[in-house]
Amino acid sequence: MSDQSTPSPKTNTPKTNADRRNAVTIYSHSPVVYFYPSTIAAFVFGFMSEADPAAHNGGLFLSLFFFNMLIVLFDFSSYRSAFITLVLSVVGLLMWNLGGFERLFSFVAHIDIRVNNHGFFAFGYFLLLMQLGDFVWAHLNRWTFSANEIKHSRVLEGEESFPGRGVALNRKITDIFEYALGLGAGTVEISTGKRTISLENVLRAQSKIAKIESFIRSAGTYSDDADVFAASALSEDDPNA
Repeated sequence: MSDQSTPSPKTNTPKTNADRRNAVTIYSHSPVVYFYPSTIAAFVFGFMSEADPAAHNGGLFLSLFFFNMLIVLFDFSSYRSAFITLVLSVVGLLMWNLGGFERLFSFVAHIDIRVNNHGFFAFGYFLLLMQLGDFVWAHLNRWTFSANEIKHSRVLEGEESFPGRGVALNRKITDIFEYALGLGAGTVEISTGKRTISLENVLRAQSKIAKIESFIRSAGTYSDDADVFAASALSEDDPNA
């Protein structure tokens, strides 16, 4: 009798924790993510007004909300912020010397803004719902980076994959206030051959890029001596794409 060993059937090996660590997911948010200081303030002032109806925090809340809105609507780069600070300093000194602050403060003192606890909670819930919707949308339209593949998962549109070799990552800081509010937030630029993809409002952008570079160094990537993106990642405005 011949001794023949029966091959064992192939089994699907589940992903290990090491495999999961060799991938980084990046979420691109909308600017609404930077409204969380106003959201927190709305609930704090709402509970304060509920405990003490005589408390008048409407003016303070609206001042914080308007400043928060300025941060979201405009980009304050380092040069622009330095210029605005210089201009405001000069205008402030002129008003101080010409007595403009007294007239301004006397006018502001007559403005009595009152918001009850229901108004604060309405602001808070509205902002909170927008931010929750943004986080859900960002997770449904995520970018996953592994050593040799970049995958873009889009809700109702399937997935799009790019080869990971030759990829270049760059972070841009377009607003110093958004950078501070987003714990190092910025725009992540992904260069894959002839394509450059910009992911805006990525929270902790530099930390994400550092993780991607770390596992790429440890896991290794294919050699990028040749232009492997010539056929798979043509420019969007290429007539032959």
